[in-house]
Amino acid sequence: MSNNTSSTNELVYRLESERPTGYQVNDFEAYADASMVTHWRTYKRKTPNHVHGRDVVTVLGVSNAIDLIENNVNAMDQIVWGITHPDDCHPGVESIISNAALVDLLLVRHYKKWGGLVLPPLQAARGLQDAYEVVAQQEKQRGMTWASGRSLMKYPNW
Repeated sequence: MSNNTSSTNELVYRLESERPTGYQVNDFEAYADASMVTHWRTYKRKTPNHVHGRDVVTVLGVSNAIDLIENNVNAMDQIVWGITHPDDCHPGVESIISNAALVDLLLVRHYKKWGGLVLPPLQAARGLQDAYEVVAQQEKQRGMTWASGRSLMKYPNW
């Protein structure tokens, strides 16, 4: 059994087809392959050729997104910014913004833990977002990137 008790550790899973020869599986990959996938093959009643590894990737992405929101008060702000400005989305939340159901779940999780955000198009959010658009443009013109210290959008608390 794994001794991984921290909910802040981001787990990684590579599909078996994407693992090069000699690849050393991590603890979670060993668990998922041997236990989760075996369980799913028996009880999910999918077709025999169903690739359960894709299901592992999906649920792992959801789990990591929940951890991100529950451990970082500013992460939901960047998800909302990425939804409203997809061409300027922070790479750390890029994979989240296209999953509407996941975003809805994360909004609820954020509300439960941090109190929620005022969201666009509500005026309190729009006013701050409009001002931040100017800052973002100036920072990009100076060559700043998300990796090199661009400031983060902060929506008002509910």
